[in-house]
Amino acid sequence: MKCECGGVLRKAVLSRFDFSVYAGIPVTLVDAPGFRCSKCGRETLGGALINRALQVLVQNIVTGPHRLTAEGARFLRKSMRLTQQDLAERLGINRITVTNWERGEAPISKEHDLMLRSIVGAYLLRVERGRPKREEIAQAIDRARTEIAPTASLPFVIADMGARMRKTAA
Repeated sequence: MKCECGGVLRKAVLSRFDFSVYAGIPVTLVDAPGFRCSKCGRETLGGALINRALQVLVQNIVTGPHRLTAEGARFLRKSMRLTQQDLAERLGINRITVTNWERGEAPISKEHDLMLRSIVGAYLLRVERGRPKREEIAQAIDRARTEIAPTASLPFVIADMGARMRKTAA
């Protein structure tokens, strides 16, 4: 494959790849199989790895120890390709409530946190390939998160994407 600069993209293990542009939230992939340009050094990923990393990110957010952050709630909603109105209707609430969560103007309630994680879990079980087992989803949503998330969320780090890709292929 050719790079935009005219160099050749060669397979490489990317020790720390900034995945934020793909995810829309701060995420770093560690040891990700990708490509590096022989001329300019630009790094990029293949489509299958991008899809798998987004799936792992959804799972990491769903199983997180705190109530959802603004970024986390927005990312989960978008991962299901729902509008704010669609999500509000599924939760039986006003769209403004969803907007307030996603802007960080109001924390998500523990009940709505649980409901959103449950909707995402059901979506994963129905749609995604290489999805988690039902028991894993059930364990992730077995209790509402009572602890409000920190105001400044830390970036996600997804380690060893090479092993995760091999596991999906098996």
